[in-house]
Amino acid sequence: MELVRTLALAGYSQTTRSLGIDPQEILRSVGLSEATIESSRYGDMIELQQVKKILRLTAKAAQCEHFGVLFGSKQSISALGDLGLAMKQAANVQAALEILITNNHLLWQNTATWRIEVFGDKAYIILSFASLKDVRYLAEATLAATFKLVRYFCGKSFTPQQVHIAHSAPKDRAPYRKLFSCSVQFDREEYALVFPERFLRQNIATSDKELAETLQRYLKVMEAHYPADTLAKINYLMERALTFGNCSADNIALMLSMHRRTLHRTLLKHGTTFTALLEQCRRKKARFLLQDTQLQITQIATNLGYSDLTAFNHAFKKWHGMPPTEYRKRRTARRSTRTQH
Repeated sequence: MELVRTLALAGYSQTTRSLGIDPQEILRSVGLSEATIESSRYGDMIELQQVKKILRLTAKAAQCEHFGVLFGSKQSISALGDLGLAMKQAANVQAALEILITNNHLLWQNTATWRIEVFGDKAYIILSFASLKDVRYLAEATLAATFKLVRYFCGKSFTPQQVHIAHSAPKDRAPYRKLFSCSVQFDREEYALVFPERFLRQNIATSDKELAETLQRYLKVMEAHYPADTLAKINYLMERALTFGNCSADNIALMLSMHRRTLHRTLLKHGTTFTALLEQCRRKKARFLLQDTQLQITQIATNLGYSDLTAFNHAFKKWHGMPPTEYRKRRTARRSTRTQH
C-alpha cells in the first residue's frame, strides 16, 4: 500500500466545483468524504490509488482532459507543511529544490521523485514515477504544481522554455500552452520542465540561514521517525493518536483514508491485530509516562484510553508483574541510586 499526504488533494473540492462537478459524489465512490479532505492535517495520509482514481474520475465526469494541470496549478506551497517552510529559508532556488528532492519521501514515499539536471545554460527538473501505470492526471498535476512552486520563488518572470509530458497529446493542447506559457511536447520519455539555468541561482528573498539550519535538523528528525512500511505507518499513527486521546480503529482507519475492515485485513496480513498493536503502544507509552513525567496514575490511565484506573492497573500488572505505582517507585529509586553514585 502506497501512501501520500492527504494534503495532495488540497483545493480539490473548489477546483472540481468550478467545473460544475459535485466532489462529494466522486469522493464517496472511493470511500472518502469531503470533510476528510478539506479538514486534513499535514500528518494525515491517503492511499495513492485513491488519489489516482479521484483525479481520473473527475476528469471523466467534467470531460476535461487537462484536469491534471488545472488542479496542479491551484496547489500552494503551504501544502508542503514544514518542508515548504524549510524551502523558503534556502539561499537560492536550486537549494530549495534540493530540499524537496532530498525529503520527497516524507510526501510520496519515493513513489514520485524529482531530480535536477543541467546541460550548458539549460536546466531540467525531471519528475519520475516508480510506476507509470494510471499516472496521467497525477503526473500532470504534480508537474503543474512544480511549475507553480518554481514560479513562487522566481517570480512571474519565470517561464519554461519547454515542458515535456510522457503521454500522448490530448485533443486540445491550448490549456497546456496557456498554463505553462511555452511549447508543450507530448510523448516524451519523462515529465520535465526545461528552463534557463540562471533561475536556479536566483536568490530567495525569505532566506534565513539560521532558521534554514534549524529546519534541516528538524527534517532529519522527521526522517528518522517516518514509517517505512505499512505496519510501521500504522504504529506511527497509533502512537500519535494516543497522544491526542483517540486511538480507536475507526480513527486510525480514517487517518489512513481506508475502511475499518480494510485496516483489520491489512493487520491480519502482517500477522497481528489492532488490539495487539494498541496494547504494544499503550505499554510503551505507559513506561515513558511513569518514568519521565509526574502525571498522576489516573491521568496516565486516561491518556492511554482506559475506562478507569482498575483497567489500567490490571493491564500494567499483566505486562510487568506489578502495579504502575510500584513500577514508578522502583524506577525512581533506581534513578536516585545512579545519581548518588
